[in-house]
Amino acid sequence: MIALYKDFQSIDWFRCENRQEVEPFLQVMMGGLSEKIRNIHSEVYAIRTGNWIYPMTVTTENYDDSWIVSPYGQYVISLKDELTQYIDSRFTRSIIRSIIRFLDGCIRRVKNRIIYIHNFLVSTNLYASKCEMDVEKITAFLAQEFPEHAIGFRSLNEKTASDWIDQLKDGGYQPYGSRVIYYWHSADRMTKGQKKDHARDRSNFKKSGLIKKEILNEIDMDECERLYDKLYLQKYSPNNPQYTAHFMYEMCRNGRFDMITLNHDTCVAFGGYFIMNDQMATPFFGWDTDLDEKTGIYRMLSNQLYEVAREKKILMNNSGGAGSYKKARGCQPEMEYSYIYTKHLPIKDRLNWQAIQFLTYTVGSRILWKFR
Repeated sequence: MIALYKDFQSIDWFRCENRQEVEPFLQVMMGGLSEKIRNIHSEVYAIRTGNWIYPMTVTTENYDDSWIVSPYGQYVISLKDELTQYIDSRFTRSIIRSIIRFLDGCIRRVKNRIIYIHNFLVSTNLYASKCEMDVEKITAFLAQEFPEHAIGFRSLNEKTASDWIDQLKDGGYQPYGSRVIYYWHSADRMTKGQKKDHARDRSNFKKSGLIKKEILNEIDMDECERLYDKLYLQKYSPNNPQYTAHFMYEMCRNGRFDMITLNHDTCVAFGGYFIMNDQMATPFFGWDTDLDEKTGIYRMLSNQLYEVAREKKILMNNSGGAGSYKKARGCQPEMEYSYIYTKHLPIKDRLNWQAIQFLTYTVGSRILWKFR
């Protein structure tokens, strides 16, 4: 059985195997989403396949929307922002600008039309080790319901989602390059240097005078939103998801997220994490970027999240970025992909998607992996 739900109240939860995991997300995601994540205007559905229900986003144009729902956001806007921050060579910049212009044209020609299944509106979607979805049936169903939209899955990697990747490949999906992410587990063997770095971070936190708190207070969430904005939107890219205090509070209130804050007189850093499918990720994260980097606030906050993963004996998806720091603490790199299906689209749209796939996977993923 495959069913599509537009309203949360209409979802049939009978014999749903993953209700405990997805219901809190869908309760917040469905209805008035742009008031909760300011730069997302996609339609949100719940899709049922057998005894499993997943959130699903449908994007059409909306070129200013965050990369977590938009190929244009990921491959044009975010890439432009990273170009100005990380590439110093004029020659390299000129080449990448040409690639971005080409991608811009391709994605505009397909009108940025994309469906993302299993999209929880976080930077890192966490997949079960086994794919319980009938890929062929759900693809045929969605191709009929949305004949002009590509159909995709984000946040896939061989370490934790190899069964999903195998089934998607068999179903005609193609890989598109995304980013390099990092995994850590306390049971993994670490070098003496990596153990020493962890110990130093713990020691620095104890000496710092910072007070660790776990919060569930909407007023405190306003400060968390401010710190998130300073880091992810002002320092990095406004195309990152613009989470509001209300969205973060609702996710914590319904039990899907836990929030850690580090405080002096006020909150100076925070991390909001969730656990799903025996993995942990921290999409809500920020600190006071006006503080001197020598305070080590990023390292101390990260250390508290490592400690959560250590205590729970769980695999930590440490997202992308800060590769040198993460590898120095024992994290292992992994290439992340989106898998997208386009065979039902008109030939002109398929050709544009093939060009995007070539540049992001055949070229882009190899470059990203080289500089991991």
